[in-house]
Amino acid sequence: MRRAPAVIAMLALLAMGCGLWESPDPGTLPESYSSMSGPQFDTLVGSVSWVDGYTRDRCTDSVCTANVPVQIEANANSYTIDSLNPGVEGKLVARVRNKGLDTTYMYHFKPAPYRYYFLVKRPVGGPTKWVLLEQVAGSAPDSVSSGPFTGCWDDPPATTAAADFRNCKARITSAFQGAKVTALATSEGAPLALRSARTLAAIEPGGWIGCAYGCCPLGYGTY
Repeated sequence: MRRAPAVIAMLALLAMGCGLWESPDPGTLPESYSSMSGPQFDTLVGSVSWVDGYTRDRCTDSVCTANVPVQIEANANSYTIDSLNPGVEGKLVARVRNKGLDTTYMYHFKPAPYRYYFLVKRPVGGPTKWVLLEQVAGSAPDSVSSGPFTGCWDDPPATTAAADFRNCKARITSAFQGAKVTALATSEGAPLALRSARTLAAIEPGGWIGCAYGCCPLGYGTY
């Protein structure tokens, strides 16, 4: 009987070595995405409940003469994300799939078999940032874009997961109530999304999730 704990521990280590690892917090990376194998990343993605999916028409060129349907979904527990808690290796907060036959102009989302994931991470020393990962099932993910993770402050802290392509609304005072770190959720005195929206309003809105700051843009303005 005394051998049981040791046997269990050994089996756990063997499972991890074989890539049968499961995240204690669905979507949280156990190591850098750059060192994960395809099967490991697939297991991580499979541990997430993807919810609140929207399919939007997205432009395929700068003047939007054509578009393709693109679906974005949120990690069911992504609404708790803020500038301090995503972890050093990060957490997957949204999944994107291009359901058309052409690549999008913004973010360059390619059609199947490619799929995309927005990761939010806080490297040692900061600042917190979002990273766009590109992957084909079974292969290792690759980083294709990144930018600072900021808050819109246009709604109270989110209580359910949400993801879409949209811009920030006007700031509201109540959005600051209960927020953990005001300074870390802004960039150069203004939310990234407000600056990005001014630059890209003529094209289309960027990625967006519900978060601890009300809404958090995954701003194309830094692409």
